[in-house]
Amino acid sequence: MFVQRSFARHLATTCALSKPKCLNLFQRAYSVSAAEQVNAVIDLKQAIKNSIKTSMKSGKKTETAVLKSVMADIIYMEKSSQANQDISASAMIRKGIKRREESAVAFRAGNREDLALIEESEIQILNSLLPKQMSEECIAKIIGEIKERIGAKGLGDLGKVMKVANTELNSSVSSMKLVSEVAKKILSA
Repeated sequence: MFVQRSFARHLATTCALSKPKCLNLFQRAYSVSAAEQVNAVIDLKQAIKNSIKTSMKSGKKTETAVLKSVMADIIYMEKSSQANQDISASAMIRKGIKRREESAVAFRAGNREDLALIEESEIQILNSLLPKQMSEECIAKIIGEIKERIGAKGLGDLGKVMKVANTELNSSVSSMKLVSEVAKKILSA
């Protein structure tokens, strides 16, 4: 735990020199205590509840329905057996985004552009709930630090790098596919 936090401080200052946005995003990725994780979920739940109230008061039915579905997913996750697993509220939101993206593609394949546009507007609402994502440059710096720390030498060590990156970057990147591509570039160089 101490190694992760000192590494976070070191990398945060490195990123802060080039891009100030990286500093806040990287610190968010290192909330390692269980109490901080619970508080983050509670804060996100409270933010969603407040958004539901404001959207209901302003008469935005689509936004209200999307926010209620996200809240239902989070509550279901908490009450089900999946609560024992390490699934965050932001992961549930990403899951909802992925579902809607797949639906939009299916609607377009069926020549239902109107329904595809509705799905895309719901995706925008869900994206507004997620924290800002790290840039590719910050991901590259973090992967470089991980590579040096574990002594990775080539593409054969991609699995080791991705294992560490997955634990360190889980909430601050929307797609581990992007992290994988950056890691492949760095390890093949």
